[in-house]
Amino acid sequence: EWEYAARGGHPVQSYLYAGSDLIATVARYDGNAGNLYPVGSLAPNSIGTYDMSGNAWEFTWDWNDDYPESNLENPTGPESGVMRVLRGGGYASTASYCRLDYRYPRPPYTTAITHTIRLVTSGN
Repeated sequence: EWEYAARGGHPVQSYLYAGSDLIATVARYDGNAGNLYPVGSLAPNSIGTYDMSGNAWEFTWDWNDDYPESNLENPTGPESGVMRVLRGGGYASTASYCRLDYRYPRPPYTTAITHTIRLVTSGN
């Protein structure tokens, strides 16, 4: 679900970052930031979601595990584990960590100024 939203509602969008292949237009990362920025200071992706790449890492509900070899639509991962998955990269991250396909495993009790959660509500 995080990746689907970051890709602008397109399951197989080819952008490297959330809304563009040009990281500086959509993400605060080590090449253009030295701290956190207000949400929305750069361009959104195609569904109007800001900062899915860069600015602050986002914890996802997924436990870390390798993806199977075959292509999957919305893989759910294991039901339990030790490490949760952070996505998106942060303001101190290199561009490669801000890519939409990058998954960063961290213990769920990890705290840092660059580790956040994104609250989402249903449109229903």
